[in-house]
Amino acid sequence: MTPEMLSNLDKREICADHLGNLRALQRRAARTPLAPYLAEIPRCLVLPTDPRHGDPQLTKATALEVAGAATRAAGRMESFEHVDMALELSKAAMRAYEAACDLLSTHPGTTPAE
Repeated sequence: MTPEMLSNLDKREICADHLGNLRALQRRAARTPLAPYLAEIPRCLVLPTDPRHGDPQLTKATALEVAGAATRAAGRMESFEHVDMALELSKAAMRAYEAACDLLSTHPGTTPAE
């Protein structure tokens, strides 16, 4: 199925899946030496508890912040395991960002209430 064939609901579910994956990776990374770098993310960019009701605009902003913090952290880690985790988190953030952009590009006025 190509992106053009996906319904708004399909795109919202894809975005929610990526957001849920990003949240899980963030929770896992918060218990590692990556935590201080993730603490740099502004508190106003808190991801919703239920990703299906997330705001795609907030997802975009948060994903960019997480990707930036994770990439900076990767450059400061000594353990390959933590570098890999930081890069995995950055990639997950970019997937969430791309999914939110896709959702917004087809329906620019998309809000959580739709």
